[in-house]
This record gives sequence, C-alpha cells and structure tokens, in this order.
Amino acid sequence: MSDSYNAVNDVDKTLQTTTLDSRKVRARLKHARKKVADAQVVVITRGKKSAKLANGYVRERPWSTAGVALGVGVLIGWLVGRR
Repeated sequence: MSDSYNAVNDVDKTLQTTTLDSRKVRARLKHARKKVADAQVVVITRGKKSAKLANGYVRERPWSTAGVALGVGVLIGWLVGRR
C-alpha cells in the first residue's frame, strides 16, 4: 500500500514542477490519496481479523493444523519436484 501512496506523491511532486494548470489533476490526486489511505485501513483491519481467527483455530486444533500444513508441504514439494 505504501508503494501506491508513494506513487501518488511522486505524481504530485512532478505536477508541482510543471507549468500546467493542474487544479483538476491535483483534486483527483487528493481523491486518489484518500482512497489509498482508506484501502490501507481496510486491508490492515481485515488482515488483523484473519490473523486472530487463524490463531484461534490453530490453538483449538493443533494436530489438525499440523496435518494440513504437512499435506500442503508435500503437495508443493511434489509439484516442484515434477519440474
């Protein structure tokens, strides 16, 4: 997310150095910056919620989780070994 925010800032800095009438572009950049910030909050909130749920599941079912992790590892190893 910070890359998107940095890209918006880079465009804003570039516009400051140009001689174009950039009111509309600046307004759109301000709107884009707000959208990126809002999206960042949503992603962080959902990530924390998912991590909490996963942590609870692993604590309740440690052996099932280990078995699934082992199965996924074997599957990935088998797929990589086929190359």
